[in-house]
Amino acid sequence: MLEQLQLPDLATQDMINQMARCYMFRMIAGMMMADTSGNYLKLMYLPMLEDLNVVSCYSWGSATLACLYRFLCKASQSNQNEIAGFLPLLQIWAWKRVTVLRPQVIAQKDTKNNFLVGLPRGPHATRWFAHFNWTDTTKHVLKVFRDALDSMTEDQFIWELYSDDLIESLPDYCRIGRDIWHVRAPIFCWDVVEVHLPDRVMRQFGLKQTIPTPFLFDTTHFHHDHRGRCCAVIFHL
Repeated sequence: MLEQLQLPDLATQDMINQMARCYMFRMIAGMMMADTSGNYLKLMYLPMLEDLNVVSCYSWGSATLACLYRFLCKASQSNQNEIAGFLPLLQIWAWKRVTVLRPQVIAQKDTKNNFLVGLPRGPHATRWFAHFNWTDTTKHVLKVFRDALDSMTEDQFIWELYSDDLIESLPDYCRIGRDIWHVRAPIFCWDVVEVHLPDRVMRQFGLKQTIPTPFLFDTTHFHHDHRGRCCAVIFHL
């Protein structure tokens, strides 16, 4: 779908705006908040794209994280065999923290010709836009992955704090909201409600880890599901 988005040479501003909405809708509903329903996209995100001037004011990051948390919780249940959400975020986190899953970076790829002039610098995850060596890395086989994770030692998980130098090297849009990174609070994506619990990983912020306060959901927490509902899923790629 994204490959088919082509503007004519004499495109009007309305045509450009329509194309931008189409692109953002595919990215949001099909990638950032993707579920396990296949090629169906939820149209409930479209009203949020009506005014392009305020799209950047929404907390897309926390909504994406809420969806990923929900699907990670569901995937941990014994009767589940699928996972969804923005899995590139999980993959980058795993490469950053879990050394038994991390490929060896041989050389960075040249990005000079990949991005248009004037776009902001990429986030920290762009360090993984590189050529890899997988010789000593667990890959592809689920049983091998599970064995590697089950036999991990403490030194194979990187509790590296987000240093000031690293944070200052990021573009401005990655540092917005820095003052509330430590907040223990609910995060939302429509009816999906999860909880941001940084008090469970205080070492990554350079702080001493104490016993976190437990947070318990009721037994119906994961029962809400939009898949197949005509009010939510009516667009098929």
